[in-house]
Amino acid sequence: MDGSDPFRGAMVVQAQDGMNEGALLGEVDTVVPLRAAGGQLDVTGWCFQVGVRSAPPVRLRVGEHLLAAKVGLQRPDVFAHHRRYNPPKDCGFRITGALPAGLDEAFLEGYTNDGEWLVFKTLTI
Repeated sequence: MDGSDPFRGAMVVQAQDGMNEGALLGEVDTVVPLRAAGGQLDVTGWCFQVGVRSAPPVRLRVGEHLLAAKVGLQRPDVFAHHRRYNPPKDCGFRITGALPAGLDEAFLEGYTNDGEWLVFKTLTI
């Protein structure tokens, strides 16, 4: 991280009932817009679902291409900053992989306990 506030701009996706319970919070640590040097992408960040004690699966969707994240990375900074939501301490993720040229918009998604992939961050590549 570059010393800036990693929580600035974190998005909350509201649950269907309009309450924050079940909402996804997440952010990327990687500099944006994302760069896929030589077609290779490397993205780190964090994501958790409010009221859920385990970190959700995370993926990056770019056009029809999907890259799964390695999840479960320790993020005590997120736990400390979002203590009121009691997030899991292992809510960090890392996504690496190849993307074809010409794609310009990416969606970070988390898999909720309701069985849905919800977008928690839209990025430019």
